[in-house]
Amino acid sequence: MSALGDRRVQAVVVAIETDEDAPSAQLPLEIVAGFLARLGSAGPIVGWVALTAYSARRVYSGVAWESVYVAEDHRGRGVGRALLEALVKSSEKAGFWTLLAGVMIENEASLALHERCGFDRVGVMRAMGRDAAERWRDVALLERRSRKVGI
Repeated sequence: MSALGDRRVQAVVVAIETDEDAPSAQLPLEIVAGFLARLGSAGPIVGWVALTAYSARRVYSGVAWESVYVAEDHRGRGVGRALLEALVKSSEKAGFWTLLAGVMIENEASLALHERCGFDRVGVMRAMGRDAAERWRDVALLERRSRKVGI
């Protein structure tokens, strides 16, 4: 977090569940791990990162989707990297061997962030979703394979 300089960001654990009987193991869209970034101990939330289960099937129990968001006025200050690095470390401790992310191909900052944190581009999903103007958007598929878990 030294990249943040004198503006301290506290990463706060939201939840981590590794129990196969936990609701998150059965409901693929429920958050299984996450962090919030906050300026100071009571300041505003300036970013978040979360994991959601890839699948409810046991065979994919170590695979999760990752999402990260940083408030526009705090981008470029190391918030996203601090969050993503904390999530990667936490996910490995929880037994996740693969993290996946989908990033709109125009979002160069997010693509660069993910690549700095060990994600590789593995493909492009064409017309994956629509933006606010109802235009179809292509999404880059990124993958981070753990060098500690599942090897």
